[in-house]
Amino acid sequence: MRQDDARDLENFLNEFDRETDRGLALVGAAVIDEKLEQTLRAFFRDDEDLADRLLKAEKQGPLSSFAVRADAALALGLLVPFEYDEIKLIAKIRNRFAHQRHGTTFKSPEIVKLCAKLRSPLPPMQAEDEPSSRLRFTTSVIITYLRLYYRPELALRERRLAKAWVSEDDVRWDTLPADDPRVGQQSSYIMVWLKQKGAPDLPGVPFILPVPRCP
Repeated sequence: MRQDDARDLENFLNEFDRETDRGLALVGAAVIDEKLEQTLRAFFRDDEDLADRLLKAEKQGPLSSFAVRADAALALGLLVPFEYDEIKLIAKIRNRFAHQRHGTTFKSPEIVKLCAKLRSPLPPMQAEDEPSSRLRFTTSVIITYLRLYYRPELALRERRLAKAWVSEDDVRWDTLPADDPRVGQQSSYIMVWLKQKGAPDLPGVPFILPVPRCP
């Protein structure tokens, strides 16, 4: 890890550990959500306006929520299943804290049950003792955040590029052969050629269509 990044991360973790239970859940989910947004944005083709329309909540973007961003990142190969499973649990725990007005802590039975499903490795010094739910959650956030820390930079190296899947000549009109019995009929026909660029197993195939009639 770069030295400046290590210092920034150390400062964040020192503050993170002093959060209340509710603050820990909300902040932990927020920093991972931010990494998911950055990763998706880096992977998308270079179009900031389009990325904003997809990712920004104020633009009602379809990828503006934490859970959906995780789904999209998994579908695009930007997350592995272990990371995805941890993120989905972190999101569920975050939602429990966010939607309960009071009384929710890491000792609440529902939170304890969710935290028990987290699979991030615990610090060795805690391995023999029964870890608290707060420790399990904190560890999962730290491990997941570290795994994703440079994911946006790595995704940028594989940014999607606009690709011409078909050329102008791949789909075109043509005339029927002169000996075709349909030539000269009142409802005339035309030949259409269709081929797929860069796909030798999909050769150009002609087929016959009636000429579209103007209203």
